[in-house]
Amino acid sequence: MNDPMQSPPPGPPQAPMYSPPSGGTPVPDYMVFAILSTVLGTLFNLMACCCLPVALGTGIFAIVQANKAKSFAAAGNTLDGQKAASQAKIWSIVTAVIGVLCLLFWIASLVFQFALNPQMIENMIR
Repeated sequence: MNDPMQSPPPGPPQAPMYSPPSGGTPVPDYMVFAILSTVLGTLFNLMACCCLPVALGTGIFAIVQANKAKSFAAAGNTLDGQKAASQAKIWSIVTAVIGVLCLLFWIASLVFQFALNPQMIENMIR
């Protein structure tokens, strides 16, 4: 009946699965930080000086580098992934700093506008 020499029938073919190389450190991609700094930095940049969205360019570069870091990490190339991740982090920080500076400039311009023109405050109260 059951022949011990006979092997069981093969199962359905398995799809190849990705497993990162063991022993390697995980590579952060900073994608969320890059997207948030790009959106908020560009918004604040456009509020302060609407004709020059500098934060958009640096933010897009940060997103591209974050995507490269994710792709390199998925391919198992941790060295290039870490390089791209550090570039993504640097450009995300640059974008966030531009956004904060633009926000502070916008707030300061509002304060000076109201301080130099007291009639605006009187018109708002009425």
